[in-house]
Amino acid sequence: MDKNTNTKEMSTYIATLIHDLKTPVTAQISAVELLLNNTFGELNSDQKEILEQIKQSCEYSKNLIYCILDTYLYENGQIKPKPEKFNWNNLINNIINETSALAKEKAQNIVIKSEITEKEIFADKFQIKRAIINLISNAIKYGFSNSTIEIETTQNQKDIIFNVKNCSKYVNTEMSENFFSKFVRNKNDKTSMNCGLGLYLTKKIISAHNGKVFGECKKTGECNFGFSLPKKI
Repeated sequence: MDKNTNTKEMSTYIATLIHDLKTPVTAQISAVELLLNNTFGELNSDQKEILEQIKQSCEYSKNLIYCILDTYLYENGQIKPKPEKFNWNNLINNIINETSALAKEKAQNIVIKSEITEKEIFADKFQIKRAIINLISNAIKYGFSNSTIEIETTQNQKDIIFNVKNCSKYVNTEMSENFFSKFVRNKNDKTSMNCGLGLYLTKKIISAHNGKVFGECKKTGECNFGFSLPKKI
Protein backbone atom coordinates (compact mmCIF):
# COMPACT_ATOMS: atom_id res chain seq x y z
CA MET A 1 0.00 0.00 0.00
CA ASP A 2 1.55 3.33 -1.10
CA LYS A 3 1.80 6.53 0.89
CA ASN A 4 -1.05 8.26 -0.96
CA THR A 5 -3.39 5.37 -0.20
CA ASN A 6 -2.43 5.45 3.48
CA THR A 7 -3.02 9.21 3.63
CA LYS A 8 -6.41 8.89 1.94
CA GLU A 9 -7.50 6.12 4.31
CA MET A 10 -6.33 8.12 7.34
CA SER A 11 -8.23 11.18 6.12
CA THR A 12 -11.37 9.10 5.71
CA TYR A 13 -10.91 7.63 9.19
CA ILE A 14 -10.42 11.04 10.81
CA ALA A 15 -13.40 12.55 8.99
CA THR A 16 -15.64 9.65 10.01
CA LEU A 17 -14.46 9.73 13.62
CA ILE A 18 -15.01 13.49 13.94
CA HIS A 19 -18.46 13.19 12.35
CA ASP A 20 -19.42 10.44 14.80
CA LEU A 21 -18.23 12.55 17.73
CA LYS A 22 -19.72 15.90 16.74
CA THR A 23 -23.19 14.60 15.85
CA PRO A 24 -24.26 13.64 19.41
CA VAL A 25 -22.67 16.77 20.90
CA THR A 26 -24.55 18.99 18.46
CA ALA A 27 -27.76 17.15 19.29
CA GLN A 28 -27.16 17.69 23.01
CA ILE A 29 -26.68 21.43 22.50
CA SER A 30 -29.90 21.66 20.49
CA ALA A 31 -31.84 19.75 23.16
CA VAL A 32 -30.54 22.00 25.95
CA GLU A 33 -31.43 25.10 23.94
CA LEU A 34 -35.00 23.83 23.57
CA LEU A 35 -35.23 23.51 27.35
CA LEU A 36 -33.70 26.95 27.93
CA ASN A 37 -36.23 28.47 25.53
CA ASN A 38 -39.05 27.06 27.70
CA THR A 39 -40.27 24.87 24.83
CA PHE A 40 -41.54 22.25 27.26
CA GLY A 41 -42.55 24.56 30.08
CA GLU A 42 -41.28 27.36 32.27
CA LEU A 43 -38.01 26.78 34.15
CA ASN A 44 -36.91 28.31 37.42
CA SER A 45 -33.60 30.15 37.81
CA ASP A 46 -31.75 27.17 39.34
CA GLN A 47 -32.81 24.87 36.51
CA LYS A 48 -31.71 27.41 33.91
CA GLU A 49 -28.34 27.84 35.61
CA ILE A 50 -27.67 24.10 35.54
CA LEU A 51 -28.71 23.86 31.90
CA GLU A 52 -26.44 26.77 30.99
CA GLN A 53 -23.53 24.91 32.61
CA ILE A 54 -24.41 21.78 30.64
CA LYS A 55 -24.58 23.79 27.42
CA GLN A 56 -21.18 25.39 28.08
CA SER A 57 -19.69 21.95 28.71
CA CYS A 58 -21.14 20.66 25.44
CA GLU A 59 -19.86 23.73 23.56
CA TYR A 60 -16.41 23.13 25.02
CA SER A 61 -16.49 19.51 23.83
CA LYS A 62 -17.62 20.66 20.39
CA ASN A 63 -14.72 23.12 20.19
CA LEU A 64 -12.27 20.38 21.17
CA ILE A 65 -13.56 18.13 18.41
CA TYR A 66 -13.25 20.82 15.76
CA CYS A 67 -9.84 21.85 17.09
CA ILE A 68 -8.52 18.30 16.63
CA LEU A 69 -10.00 18.06 13.14
CA ASP A 70 -8.70 21.45 11.99
CA THR A 71 -5.21 20.74 13.35
CA TYR A 72 -5.07 17.48 11.42
CA LEU A 73 -6.33 19.14 8.23
CA TYR A 74 -3.85 22.02 8.51
CA GLU A 75 -0.95 19.66 9.05
CA ASN A 76 -1.92 17.74 5.93
CA GLY A 77 -2.44 20.82 3.79
CA GLN A 78 -6.16 20.19 3.43
CA ILE A 79 -7.27 23.61 4.69
CA LYS A 80 -6.54 26.78 2.78
CA PRO A 81 -7.77 30.25 3.79
CA LYS A 82 -10.93 31.36 2.04
CA PRO A 83 -10.70 35.16 2.28
CA GLU A 84 -13.76 37.36 2.45
CA LYS A 85 -14.45 40.93 3.48
CA PHE A 86 -15.77 41.36 7.02
CA ASN A 87 -16.00 43.98 9.73
CA TRP A 88 -13.21 43.45 12.27
CA ASN A 89 -14.82 45.25 15.20
CA ASN A 90 -18.10 43.38 14.73
CA LEU A 91 -16.21 40.08 14.79
CA ILE A 92 -14.45 40.98 18.05
CA ASN A 93 -17.71 42.03 19.71
CA ASN A 94 -19.41 38.78 18.67
CA ILE A 95 -16.53 36.74 20.07
CA ILE A 96 -16.66 38.61 23.39
CA ASN A 97 -20.37 37.82 23.67
CA GLU A 98 -19.63 34.13 23.09
CA THR A 99 -16.82 33.94 25.66
CA SER A 100 -18.20 36.30 28.31
CA ALA A 101 -19.79 33.44 30.28
CA LEU A 102 -16.35 31.89 30.86
CA ALA A 103 -14.99 35.19 32.19
CA LYS A 104 -18.06 35.71 34.37
CA GLU A 105 -17.38 32.44 36.20
CA LYS A 106 -14.03 33.86 37.36
CA ALA A 107 -15.34 37.40 37.92
CA GLN A 108 -12.99 38.68 35.23
CA ASN A 109 -13.56 41.98 33.47
CA ILE A 110 -12.96 42.12 29.71
CA VAL A 111 -11.91 45.51 28.33
CA ILE A 112 -11.74 46.19 24.58
CA LYS A 113 -9.41 48.81 23.12
CA SER A 114 -9.54 49.25 19.36
CA GLU A 115 -7.74 51.71 17.12
CA ILE A 116 -8.97 50.12 13.91
CA THR A 117 -10.22 52.63 11.38
CA GLU A 118 -10.70 50.15 8.55
CA LYS A 119 -14.33 49.08 8.29
CA GLU A 120 -13.45 45.83 6.54
CA ILE A 121 -10.48 43.51 6.28
CA PHE A 122 -9.88 40.63 3.89
CA ALA A 123 -9.24 37.21 5.48
CA ASP A 124 -10.87 33.87 6.31
CA LYS A 125 -13.41 35.05 8.86
CA PHE A 126 -14.19 31.60 10.29
CA GLN A 127 -10.55 30.64 10.82
CA ILE A 128 -9.53 34.03 12.24
CA LYS A 129 -12.46 33.79 14.64
CA ARG A 130 -11.18 30.38 15.82
CA ALA A 131 -7.68 31.79 16.38
CA ILE A 132 -9.01 34.72 18.41
CA ILE A 133 -11.30 32.52 20.50
CA ASN A 134 -8.31 30.30 21.33
CA LEU A 135 -6.31 33.29 22.56
CA ILE A 136 -9.12 34.81 24.60
CA SER A 137 -10.15 31.46 26.12
CA ASN A 138 -6.52 30.84 27.05
CA ALA A 139 -6.32 34.24 28.77
CA ILE A 140 -9.52 33.56 30.70
CA LYS A 141 -8.49 30.09 31.79
CA TYR A 142 -5.01 30.98 33.02
CA GLY A 143 -5.80 34.51 34.21
CA PHE A 144 -6.37 35.25 37.89
CA SER A 145 -9.92 35.50 39.19
CA ASN A 146 -11.19 39.06 39.74
CA SER A 147 -8.67 40.38 37.22
CA THR A 148 -8.93 42.36 33.97
CA ILE A 149 -8.36 40.92 30.51
CA GLU A 150 -7.46 43.57 27.98
CA ILE A 151 -8.12 43.00 24.28
CA GLU A 152 -6.26 45.49 22.14
CA THR A 153 -6.30 45.93 18.36
CA THR A 154 -4.04 48.37 16.52
CA GLN A 155 -2.94 48.78 12.93
CA ASN A 156 -0.21 50.10 10.71
CA GLN A 157 -0.11 50.54 6.95
CA LYS A 158 -0.01 46.81 6.23
CA ASP A 159 -1.06 44.86 9.32
CA ILE A 160 -3.73 44.42 11.94
CA ILE A 161 -2.17 43.69 15.37
CA PHE A 162 -4.30 41.79 17.84
CA ASN A 163 -3.15 41.45 21.45
CA VAL A 164 -4.68 39.84 24.56
CA LYS A 165 -3.25 40.89 27.93
CA ASN A 166 -3.92 39.22 31.26
CA CYS A 167 -2.31 38.53 34.64
CA SER A 168 -1.42 34.97 35.62
CA LYS A 169 1.21 32.85 37.30
CA TYR A 170 4.74 33.30 36.01
CA VAL A 171 5.75 30.91 33.24
CA ASN A 172 9.45 30.06 33.13
CA THR A 173 11.60 30.68 30.06
CA GLU A 174 11.69 27.00 29.08
CA MET A 175 7.90 26.89 28.83
CA SER A 176 7.56 30.28 27.14
CA GLU A 177 9.76 29.16 24.25
CA ASN A 178 7.17 26.50 23.43
CA PHE A 179 3.91 28.43 23.81
CA PHE A 180 2.80 27.63 20.28
CA SER A 181 4.13 24.07 20.10
CA LYS A 182 1.86 21.03 20.02
CA PHE A 183 0.87 19.29 23.27
CA VAL A 184 2.96 21.57 25.50
CA ARG A 185 1.53 22.74 28.81
CA ASN A 186 2.58 23.97 32.23
CA LYS A 187 3.70 20.97 34.31
CA ASN A 188 1.94 22.45 37.33
CA ASP A 189 -1.37 22.53 35.47
CA LYS A 190 -3.43 19.34 35.48
CA THR A 191 -5.49 20.41 32.47
CA SER A 192 -4.62 21.69 29.03
CA MET A 193 -6.35 24.20 26.82
CA ASN A 194 -7.89 22.51 23.79
CA CYS A 195 -5.88 19.29 24.31
CA GLY A 196 -2.67 21.33 24.05
CA LEU A 197 -3.64 22.27 20.49
CA GLY A 198 -5.29 25.68 20.90
CA LEU A 199 -2.23 27.93 20.53
CA TYR A 200 -0.64 25.50 18.07
CA LEU A 201 -3.71 25.72 15.82
CA THR A 202 -3.74 29.50 16.20
CA LYS A 203 -0.19 29.62 14.86
CA LYS A 204 -1.17 27.38 11.92
CA ILE A 205 -4.11 29.64 11.06
CA ILE A 206 -2.16 32.89 11.30
CA SER A 207 0.80 31.45 9.37
CA ALA A 208 -1.58 30.39 6.60
CA HIS A 209 -2.59 34.07 6.39
CA ASN A 210 1.09 35.13 6.14
CA GLY A 211 0.91 36.54 9.66
CA LYS A 212 2.99 36.05 12.80
CA VAL A 213 2.08 35.03 16.38
CA PHE A 214 3.75 36.21 19.58
CA GLY A 215 3.58 35.33 23.26
CA GLU A 216 5.29 36.69 26.36
CA CYS A 217 4.90 36.25 30.11
CA LYS A 218 6.81 38.59 32.44
CA LYS A 219 7.93 37.83 35.98
CA THR A 220 5.38 40.37 37.17
CA GLY A 221 2.65 38.06 35.87
CA GLU A 222 1.72 40.23 32.89
CA CYS A 223 1.13 38.14 29.76
CA ASN A 224 0.73 39.23 26.15
CA PHE A 225 -0.46 36.88 23.42
CA GLY A 226 -1.51 37.81 19.92
CA PHE A 227 -0.68 38.08 16.26
CA SER A 228 -0.07 40.43 13.36
CA LEU A 229 -2.24 39.86 10.32
CA PRO A 230 -1.89 41.42 6.85
CA LYS A 231 -4.97 43.45 5.97
CA LYS A 232 -5.00 41.64 2.66
CA ILE A 233 -3.52 38.19 1.99
